[in-house]
Amino acid sequence: MTATIRNNNVTDTVTDGGPSWTPTRTYTTSADMTTAAAITAAPTAGNKIVADDILVSTDTAMLFTIQMETSNNVLAAVRLPANATVPITLRDALKGDAADKALYGKASASGNVYITACYHSEA
Repeated sequence: MTATIRNNNVTDTVTDGGPSWTPTRTYTTSADMTTAAAITAAPTAGNKIVADDILVSTDTAMLFTIQMETSNNVLAAVRLPANATVPITLRDALKGDAADKALYGKASASGNVYITACYHSEA
């Protein structure tokens, strides 16, 4: 997108080339995610995973946590009512705390969950 700004007889052109990273999206479903499971792929070697947006739907009331692979450090949690969809819009992103590790999701109760994760890798 290119915008032309005119101010005091000076013309500047501003170009928005989009994000400087390569976005990735994954879709994960489970009938029972009470054992943590990957909701992203691992980041590019040597980098950390950065979640930009996560969409979670469920048919069962539960607490849903976003956590790191291996360490199980919880980075975020949302309470989901039954038959709900919750967008987790991360205005400042959610950066993993360890290199080469994926983000995992974990539910507090058995039930169908559907997760779409939008993310990228960075140092």
